[in-house]
Amino acid sequence: MLNSARAKILKNEHGFSMTFIFLVLVIVLVVAWIIPSYLKIHNMAQQKATRGDLDNLRKGINLFFLQRGRYPYSLEDLEPNFVHPFPQVRLGLPGYPETRQVTRVLVDSGMWFYDENTGEVKIDCSTKDRDGEVIKDW
Repeated sequence: MLNSARAKILKNEHGFSMTFIFLVLVIVLVVAWIIPSYLKIHNMAQQKATRGDLDNLRKGINLFFLQRGRYPYSLEDLEPNFVHPFPQVRLGLPGYPETRQVTRVLVDSGMWFYDENTGEVKIDCSTKDRDGEVIKDW
């Protein structure tokens, strides 16, 4: 009789087995480890893509200047002949949403910054990137 009670407990017909609980725990731990790593890699990729878009905007401004002898009045003047499509700022940082907007005043907005007098273009963000460099100094 004692053996049948022990067998019933080990069989555990009405609950979860220890193997199942252990498996679920391992899956939860792996997911908890993967998600932050994925977000970090995704944010780094967004910053690298934005940095490449910044380089393309600068090349488009220089080409515009070479062809017309002046800098464009706005960055939107570069589209579609010099830059297409007009890129977004994607920093992957909290407080800086993805945007295509352009500002002419540095206020840490996370937008494109453009000075039509000098042709200077940069990103209006005083936060450091993943490499420790201030983004507006890119």
